[in-house]
Formats: sequence, structure tokens, C-alpha cells
Amino acid sequence: MNRMEHVNPEGLIKNSAFSQIITTEGNGKTIYIGGQNAVNGNGEIVGKNDILKQTEQVIKNLEIALKSCGVNFESLVKLNIHIVQGQNAYG
Repeated sequence: MNRMEHVNPEGLIKNSAFSQIITTEGNGKTIYIGGQNAVNGNGEIVGKNDILKQTEQVIKNLEIALKSCGVNFESLVKLNIHIVQGQNAYG
């Protein structure tokens, strides 16, 4: 039996327009985590103008997402990281 679940764990920002995570189960389980940025669970930007603090927040968000599905970084098969400089999306 195939199943799909939308997950929005505590510690990540909630948005009615999208889910932070979608899991699918059939013969196995696959976890899709939405793109993460340096926003904490309260919707606050962490480390504005500090790429190290922003990166740390992104990793923390990924860890929260993975733990909410009962796995950790060792379970990752693929991870894409995109760093964009000079974008002021929260200006």
C-alpha cells in the first residue's frame, strides 16, 4: 500500500502554502525535505549578513526535519547545497 504524508515539525517555520517535508512509503520510505534557509521556527532570520551563522541555522533546520522522520544525516543519500550571495529576499 502506497502512502504520502505531509510533515511540518516543531522547530521549523509553519506556512500554509507548503509542507516542510513529504514522506512517501510503498516498498520503502523516501523523505523529501523542502529547501531550507536561515529562518528559525519563529520566522526570524538568523545571522543576517553572517554566512557562517546562516549556514549553521540551515544545518539545524535540516537536523530538525530529519529527526522528525526518525532518521539523521547518516541516512542521507543526496543533499544539494546552493549558496547565493548578494540576495536580499528579506529586505
